[in-house]
Amino acid sequence: MDNSDCTQRPSEVESKGLIPFIFPEGKPLTKEQKEEQIIAKEQYLDFVAEIEKLLQQYDNGEDDVEYIDEMKPSISKSLQFLWSRFTDSSVYQKILEQSRPIPADILMERKEIESEIESLLKETESDFSLKDVKDAIYYENESDDMMKIVAMFDRGGDASELQNILDLVTEAWNCFPHKILAGLSPAEKLREYDEPKEKKLVH
Repeated sequence: MDNSDCTQRPSEVESKGLIPFIFPEGKPLTKEQKEEQIIAKEQYLDFVAEIEKLLQQYDNGEDDVEYIDEMKPSISKSLQFLWSRFTDSSVYQKILEQSRPIPADILMERKEIESEIESLLKETESDFSLKDVKDAIYYENESDDMMKIVAMFDRGGDASELQNILDLVTEAWNCFPHKILAGLSPAEKLREYDEPKEKKLVH
């Protein structure tokens, strides 16, 4: 079952106050505010971890379903909804990104892709934004989600234009974070997989 399937969107979650407090942007934080923010982020991650432990504890394997709504009423179903509400927040995504370093080359590539996406959105006169593209990638959970992103740019152009769109979307898909990968991008996940091999070869 896909834990990420939930009717709550990030904006709804944040509006209900299910995020660490955030001080107004554009104003320098005091030392006390910075310390409070660090504590809040740690508490948020700890709380999510506790929910995940409870999910394992109450998972009896009886609910072989795809969506949370399809589960029978149970403690596990309530925990699934709670977990989804907390982890669907864009703030949770930012906390994950800040809690671990992003390889410099991947970070640089992300910036370049973001710039290319914004240019292409403008060129194709799309109604979508960079945030829409990044959110679609982060919350993907269906096999045709990549083609939905391609459709954000598609204006019925020729084969060459469609190929350029496909190439850019593929780069973004591989370089931007996905919720189902615990906030990592496929590129980071692949590097995580390769690093132990490299270390083993050295020894």
